[in-house]
Amino acid sequence: MDALVAGIMTRWRDEVGEDPPEVTAGGGTEAAETAAAPLARERAKLLSMLGAALVHELRNPLAYIVANHQMLGQDLIWLLERTDDAESRARLVDLQDLMADCRTGVTKLSTFLDALSRMTSARALREGGTTLAEVVDGTMKLMRPRLVRFETAVEMAADLPVPAMSPPALAQALMVLLGLASDAAQRHADGAARVGSAAGARTLRLVGSVGAPHPGASAAPTVELHLAWTGVDEGGAGDPDLEIVRAALSEAGGTLEVRPAAGGAATFVLRIPAVR
Repeated sequence: MDALVAGIMTRWRDEVGEDPPEVTAGGGTEAAETAAAPLARERAKLLSMLGAALVHELRNPLAYIVANHQMLGQDLIWLLERTDDAESRARLVDLQDLMADCRTGVTKLSTFLDALSRMTSARALREGGTTLAEVVDGTMKLMRPRLVRFETAVEMAADLPVPAMSPPALAQALMVLLGLASDAAQRHADGAARVGSAAGARTLRLVGSVGAPHPGASAAPTVELHLAWTGVDEGGAGDPDLEIVRAALSEAGGTLEVRPAAGGAATFVLRIPAVR
């Protein structure tokens, strides 16, 4: 408990720039808890964002492991069907047993990531006071080191409804798209360096707005996020990682629209039903 209080006090000083108000002995515990509550909520939001970052960084290599595991399994079956030597067949069977153990471990890891991704539900988002703007702000801060090649602009409409999507899942979807922007900028810069030309200005713009009512949702509005970047030769419109974004949005009843534009750039539109 002492360590938790000390951590809250440190966060207060970092955020506010001064010591927290003194608590008198008369109502110390209740007053301290009241003062610490906003910081506790901020800490919970930060942990949600870090959890989303962890899920994002592990899901991509896990997808490669699963795909390679399936290919190796098929190759082992192919070899077994064409091998008559008893010793060789025994070794191949042993390899199949090892592959089964690997599959068990991958399944456990995938289950853990799914649980972590769903840890913060849409209900928790609504009751905990986390707004769409805060999710976007936290994600942009996490991705800032990868976006240094861009001039970034974020615009969130006032009084946006709460999206029916957990903050970690939404943050993961945004991180995938921002990662595509970062990769495109890096490739463009490398190409410009090879030919000795200037890379030019690059901009990245993220806009949040209220969309049209979700089909069949009793006129419940949708939340829209429009992400676009310029100054690169390609925009990631055909990148396979977009399936990660589509899957995350689909679980919340949302969609991803990709609007290609001249020069390879694209605008990505995330539509998410609002919490009713």
